[in-house]
Amino acid sequence: MDPRCTFCEKKQMQSGRLERKPLSFDGDDGILLYLMEGQLLLRTEKPRESGSDRILRRGGLAWLRAEYDCYLFAEESVTFFEIRFKGNPPADFPSFFTPYDPVRVIELIYLLDDYKRRYYPEDISDAILYALFGELSVQYSSKGRADAPLFFRICEYINENTNRDLTIREIAEHFRYNSQYISRFFRRFDPAGIRSYLITARINQIKLLLLTTDLTLKEISEKLGFRDYKLFLKYYKYHEKMSPTEFRAVFAQKKKGT
Repeated sequence: MDPRCTFCEKKQMQSGRLERKPLSFDGDDGILLYLMEGQLLLRTEKPRESGSDRILRRGGLAWLRAEYDCYLFAEESVTFFEIRFKGNPPADFPSFFTPYDPVRVIELIYLLDDYKRRYYPEDISDAILYALFGELSVQYSSKGRADAPLFFRICEYINENTNRDLTIREIAEHFRYNSQYISRFFRRFDPAGIRSYLITARINQIKLLLLTTDLTLKEISEKLGFRDYKLFLKYYKYHEKMSPTEFRAVFAQKKKGT
C-alpha cells in the first residue's frame, strides 16, 4: 500500500520549562517527525506495556506508529515538521534516523507542506510523500553498505568540517593515505569525485543555515570560514546560479503560503 499524506505542518514548542505534548493519531497509520531546531525526548507507550524513551536531536527524524501512545518533552525551544500519513513507508525504513543529506529532505518537506496548505490535488501530495520516503530509504540503506565503511567515514568527516575550506590533502592525512589514493578510492563510490563532494557539502551546509536559521548572510559567511563576505556570495552564486538571498526568499514564500 502506497503511503497517503493526510497532514503536514511546521510546529514549535517554546522553551522555559518542560512541556508535555501528546500526539493523537486520529486513526492515521503513522507520523513522521523531522526536528529542525532543539532537542526532543520522545516517549512511546503501548497500552498496558512499559514505554521507551528516545532522544531526537536536530536534523533527526522519527517514524511513530499508530499502535503507540506518543508524548513529546522539550526543555528548550524546538521546531519540527509533523507529517501524518496512512499506509506504510518502505519496509526497511528505520524508526529513528539522521539523514546525511538533510537539504534534500528539507526541500521535499517544504514542498509537501506547501502543497498541503494550498489544497493541491491529493495525488500530488502523495507523490511528494512517496518521493520523500524514497529519498530517506536510499540515504538509510546506503549507509549499510558493508564494502564502504571508509567511504562513509570520509563523507562524515567532510560534512563535519564544512565550516572551513577543507582540502583533499587534509582529508588524506586525517585517514593516513595519500591524496591520489583517496581521490581514486572516492570515485569508486561517487563518480563525480571528492572535490565535487567537498563543494556540495559546503553548499548544502549554507542551504541548511538559510532554511533553518535567521542568521544574516554575513554571519553565515563567518560561520563557514569564508575569509571574505563577497567571496562567499560569489562562491554560492557560481555553484547555484542564484544568490543566497534569492534561495532563502523562495522558501520564505512557501512558508508564508504566498
